[in-house]
Amino acid sequence: MSTLRPVWLAALLASGALLGVPPLAGAERKKDAPPEIPPPAQPLAVKVPRGETLPILLRIYGRKNEALKYLIRTPPQHGRLTAPQVVEREVSSVTYTPPADLALVRDRFTYAVQTAAGVSAAVDVVITIVDLPPAITVPEVLNFPSILAGTTTTRPLEITNHGGGFAEGRVTVDAPWKIEGAGNYRLAAGARAVFKVIFAPAEPGIFDTVMRFSSQPGTTLPIHAEAQASLSAAPAKILLQHAAGDPVRAGAFALTNHTATELRVALSSGARLTVPPELTVPAHGTVPVAVQTAGRDVAALEDEVRLQSAGLTLRVPVRAAAVGAIVRATRELVALGRVDAAQSADGQVGLENIGGTATRVSWEIAAPFASTTPPVTLAAGEKTTVTVRTQPAIAGKHRALLTVHADQQKLEIPVEAELLAASSPAAPRTPDAPFTPLPDSDPPPPPEPTDTAPVPDAFRGDLVSVPGVKVRDVTAKAATLEWPAAQTKAARFRLENRTVFIDPLGQLAARWEPLSTVTIRHEGESQIARITGLQPATTYRIRVVALGAESETGTPLFTRILSTHIQPSFWAKFTPLRILLLALALCVAFVLRQRRAARRRP
Repeated sequence: MSTLRPVWLAALLASGALLGVPPLAGAERKKDAPPEIPPPAQPLAVKVPRGETLPILLRIYGRKNEALKYLIRTPPQHGRLTAPQVVEREVSSVTYTPPADLALVRDRFTYAVQTAAGVSAAVDVVITIVDLPPAITVPEVLNFPSILAGTTTTRPLEITNHGGGFAEGRVTVDAPWKIEGAGNYRLAAGARAVFKVIFAPAEPGIFDTVMRFSSQPGTTLPIHAEAQASLSAAPAKILLQHAAGDPVRAGAFALTNHTATELRVALSSGARLTVPPELTVPAHGTVPVAVQTAGRDVAALEDEVRLQSAGLTLRVPVRAAAVGAIVRATRELVALGRVDAAQSADGQVGLENIGGTATRVSWEIAAPFASTTPPVTLAAGEKTTVTVRTQPAIAGKHRALLTVHADQQKLEIPVEAELLAASSPAAPRTPDAPFTPLPDSDPPPPPEPTDTAPVPDAFRGDLVSVPGVKVRDVTAKAATLEWPAAQTKAARFRLENRTVFIDPLGQLAARWEPLSTVTIRHEGESQIARITGLQPATTYRIRVVALGAESETGTPLFTRILSTHIQPSFWAKFTPLRILLLALALCVAFVLRQRRAARRRP
């Protein structure tokens, strides 16, 4: 080794001499150059939402044309950090995950960069953890089932904090709702709370309100519920109406029991209305309640029906418009009896306006009858008398209709007389009946002395209107009569028809005869009678009589008139066109039959 050192030094000196540079001078310049250092890393300050991850790019200041390696010097104190991953030659990336603890809002870590020149100084990455604001989510609406007033029902309510931080507050709601317990909540992000909401209505009605949350004044929850009374009426208001020619205005409502026990209900109203004094409604059942005005009450009406049961009071408003003009006749038939054909005889018909407005009344009748009374205007409640007189005509039985016109109303009253020829034996004329006032009307002036006899009761009109009575399904030989079952407690009935005949004294008489082919059944709230075996194109006056338990006859309920249809003629169906088509069909059938017979011949 000592032998080679002089040789090395000699060679070095020789090379320095050849280059013309002093050997000691080059060594001095190399000793004066600064050493190379690694580039500095960039410190960072970032924000990350809690519950999310954040990629962080690690960089240097300036540029370094070589691959860099980043080193994590100090890891985060609370969150998690991944190892650096190369993104570019001079850039790497780490991913930071913040802690779940809401009390921690800051974190940090340090990193450095390593190059061929060495490792740089470590720099800080300061992390701020950002919490989202709390956000309470509630259902769109909270509906409660319908219940009886005085009872309670509950529904659960769940709220959730879908935001961040803490949602802290109190749930409030107006009566008749309430929250079981204090109603306070403190919800972290993603937490939920369940409350029990109680609906306790003291009165019936429809209830709507909103529930509020103090942590979020702008968030409300709509609430809807209904409370029923133990009894309810439908419809809630009644408009009474009357049939044509009938001043009695009537209506009905359905009374429903919403409880599980039978209820006894007391009913009352003003003096102008008629309602049942008491009725029983079965558990969870419904019964109809009929309401009507007095027969002579025709003015406009505003009243109510009051129902009381077990401390509950229910009111049903009732309204009725004024009744227009209604003209009624006091008799249904004017029988003048047997009269000399060359002379005349008089009969009278009383007319009364039982409606609420005035009307112009006129009448007409065909020969051999005439009216000597001029038309009149009848005010409400006013009466008049129409005189009908026979005129000289050929002998025989005559019949015509006295047609009375009053606004849209039309009355037809039959007038009958038998005119006797001069050679016929004298016979007393059948007297006409005196004027008979309608019920509840003022009595007319006393009639002039006459030898006429009163009209039999069977000829008098039925002046009492019964709501709900219907005549339907009328054919040539049958009809159906329907009436409310609540009209009477009787379970058996008899239907009678009025028959008019001439008695042995030659006087016109009438009697009520039972109808034999009648089938009566109870259906719902009605009694329905099907009448068969009737005569076509015939008018029947039928009354319904209630029978007792021992089949004793009670008071007749009502009387109704019905007319059967005309029986279609068999020959009316054969029109010329139908006969021609039938003949053509017979000819074709005959030709086809002949052809088939010809084919069978050998």
